[in-house]
Amino acid sequence: MANFPMIGNYSATKLNSTQFTITFQYPENCYFEISTVNNSYVVKIYLNPGESTPSTTYKNHNFNANIINNVMSTKFEQYLTDSTIKKPNITSNE
Repeated sequence: MANFPMIGNYSATKLNSTQFTITFQYPENCYFEISTVNNSYVVKIYLNPGESTPSTTYKNHNFNANIINNVMSTKFEQYLTDSTIKKPNITSNE
């Protein structure tokens, strides 16, 4: 698994024919928002106000999501002080 500055471990697990769970780690000095865009869940991770570097201590989060059009799809966007990383992406149509 690749290293990302604002995402620790991450995974997707199919629960049944209509739902899946996304699990991910994010730095303790960050916050995130989850939305749906173009049939995909998008997790946007931001530094807390006043922070300039992501912490190396992570929090865990998981959420259940609906499978849309028979596809499990989640995209991560990491918003750093001077750049944006739009990775990783998790997609499966199993």
